[in-house]
Amino acid sequence: MPLNFLCRSATASAAVQAVLILVLYASALYFQAATASLSNIYQPGIESLRVSVSPGGLLVVVFLVACIRKSFAVARVAMLTSAGAILVSLLMLAFVAGHGGGPNTWRFPETRSLSGTVRLALFQPSFSNRSIGSVVGNGFLALFVLAGSAYLSRWRHNNPVQRTGPDGPSADLQRWALRDGRFMIDPKTMPFLPVDAGNYLVQTDSKTERRKGMDNDDDYYNEVNAEGTVVASYHVWHHLDIYPPQRVNEGWEKKDLSGSVVAKGSKAG
Repeated sequence: MPLNFLCRSATASAAVQAVLILVLYASALYFQAATASLSNIYQPGIESLRVSVSPGGLLVVVFLVACIRKSFAVARVAMLTSAGAILVSLLMLAFVAGHGGGPNTWRFPETRSLSGTVRLALFQPSFSNRSIGSVVGNGFLALFVLAGSAYLSRWRHNNPVQRTGPDGPSADLQRWALRDGRFMIDPKTMPFLPVDAGNYLVQTDSKTERRKGMDNDDDYYNEVNAEGTVVASYHVWHHLDIYPPQRVNEGWEKKDLSGSVVAKGSKAG
């Protein structure tokens, strides 16, 4: 399968994941803003609930997952999420600042309950300067997470990690191959090449030339190990004389990193 299709699919998947996380972030941020003025003195247990519903904590968890997974794809999700969180914080700030004073929602102690207080705060919000401070604080935290995620994403972009499984190479190594518009080839499709077990081929060039009665096809590959390091290169050719008796010259050469030929043979093995 062409890897540019896989790249588009990976980008769409990252965007969908980021949107889902941002929905949770926006909900938690609104909860923080709506309950910012409440304390345990007014409603016991409300401060513990506010700590557990933390939009900034959600961003930090996503960033830590990206660090632990050592994946470019997860780092990109963290970067998209934190960038979106900054936008959500700005929109929430505008909403809170423009909402003005809310209705008087004070209740007598004997009529209060934690669920009732939260429901009243969410559906009849009375925002204050603490609400604005809460939104601004979470916005700055999102900015710091964005900086960390951008650095992590850039580092993962230049240092892909290979996780080989039964289905072949991970999206990280595929992304590395796509960086220069290349294609990854499973060595099983070219069994005549002496590719080491666990390594993959990345196509670097392909040339087709037809002149002077010859139909020449030349393909060039790099052999890449599990860490994404090039360990060898290959030249595979198929040259056909279009005139009878249509002689064919086909074969391959393997070169080391210095450019010296270390092995060669025919496609027939």
